[in-house]
Amino acid sequence: MRLAITGAYGSGKSTLAKAAAERFGLQAEALPPMQDPFGSRKAATGCSPAQLVELVVRRLIERSARESGDLWVSDGSLVHDWVFAKTLLLHGADPDAAPRPTIAGRGLVNGLLEPSRRAVRSSLHDRYDVVVHLPIEFAMTEPAPPVSESFRTRSEEYLAEELALAGLRPKTVTGSVEDRLEQIAALVAVPTATAA
Repeated sequence: MRLAITGAYGSGKSTLAKAAAERFGLQAEALPPMQDPFGSRKAATGCSPAQLVELVVRRLIERSARESGDLWVSDGSLVHDWVFAKTLLLHGADPDAAPRPTIAGRGLVNGLLEPSRRAVRSSLHDRYDVVVHLPIEFAMTEPAPPVSESFRTRSEEYLAEELALAGLRPKTVTGSVEDRLEQIAALVAVPTATAA
């Protein structure tokens, strides 16, 4: 089983990926948090646009290397980092502060990110056997979250759009970690062709 867990920042992807790996005997190698590709270890929200694009490419390479074989779980999927960068470039970490996409942001997304978007989308449909989505059910728990709730909502919209364009229809799983695992177990029992 090749399982992808999608969802906005703070939806519980990493926690569920670890639990799913244990429950279903899957490989799960967590990627490090999104950090500056030039080594200063600043968060992705503090990267320049060029650094952010490089970071997305590096993350795609890292994810591809980890998602090999037939038994693994992806904490986010290949589209996740692209959507995060798109949301950040268009809206910033807090869309409430500047709710409309800027012309510069659109130019960066269309000019710099679009080629990677096409490449990612073309490989998504055959990459995963089961795709589950974690909706925003819980508030972020960090004392100073790196993104706002509006950012999470906006990225959730972009994520749904990208998955649909790739022909994927993820199954939404909700509740506690155990509830989510039970819902995934039910999907695994379904033939692969109808599970994703």
